[in-house]
Amino acid sequence: MSPVWRLSIKPLTAAPPDGGKDGDRWKFYTEDFDISFGVSRQCAGQEEPEVVVPFQRVNSQLVTEEGCLYCTEPGKYIITFDNQYSYMRSKTLFYNIEVLPPTS
Repeated sequence: MSPVWRLSIKPLTAAPPDGGKDGDRWKFYTEDFDISFGVSRQCAGQEEPEVVVPFQRVNSQLVTEEGCLYCTEPGKYIITFDNQYSYMRSKTLFYNIEVLPPTS
């Protein structure tokens, strides 16, 4: 359980050791209200992260959100929960993020 305060974001980093055939898996839900979610990749020497899963608001208070991303390029993968649009409400976030082992 982790709070995501009103007008804030919560970035979580998942850095696969090899980057090639590893993956990231996520599962999350919130109490009572929706939240915005997206994934980006920060490669070495890159100033701005590249969006790999576009941000969108999800009704994670109604159903658990699950997904998986295979990391085709090396880099740091940043899973972000965004509550910047909410002026009045903080969110309570429950999440599980896994870095998957390489597939053969």
